[in-house]
Amino acid sequence: MVEVTGGINLPKLLSKEDNGDFNNIFPELLRDLTEVPELRDMPETNRWMARILQYNVPHGKRNRGLSTVLAYRYMTNELHEGNVKLSGVLGWTVEMLQAFFLMADDIMDHSETRRGRLCWYTVNDVGSGALNDAILVEGAIYVLLKKYFREKDYYVDLLDIMHDVTYKTIYGQSLDTRTGFDRKMES
Repeated sequence: MVEVTGGINLPKLLSKEDNGDFNNIFPELLRDLTEVPELRDMPETNRWMARILQYNVPHGKRNRGLSTVLAYRYMTNELHEGNVKLSGVLGWTVEMLQAFFLMADDIMDHSETRRGRLCWYTVNDVGSGALNDAILVEGAIYVLLKKYFREKDYYVDLLDIMHDVTYKTIYGQSLDTRTGFDRKMES
């Protein structure tokens, strides 16, 4: 199991306990994604999924995920344990979305390192399969949203926001990729 460390240090906004609570949600989400009842007969793929998530998701600063938790606290009048956990789950889905983008970006840019580690696609036994792995991370977001938020009035809004952010980010990445390609062609 990977230990989640680091993160932003905002003592007046989020306590060390809050940061720890956020970190403690990740192993549960990892289990949610690798112990899906209809996929249990695929233990090798589940181990691979765990490896992908452990390597790519929890090693950044987690500003986006922690900001999600913080924003929730400022926007709700219903601050209870269940909703605090949901804000953490949502925060981790935001971190997973970022990981998906970074995994794909590293492949496109032929990057070698990310966050002080080898880029996922350069790890010994990964290679071009990293593209599918990035898509698996993106798909995992929707598994978690469905599990934790399906019964909430705002479920469809969460899906819309995730899809909107994904589309706009991919659109921007296309511009970045094509601009880089155009510069190479001019040389």
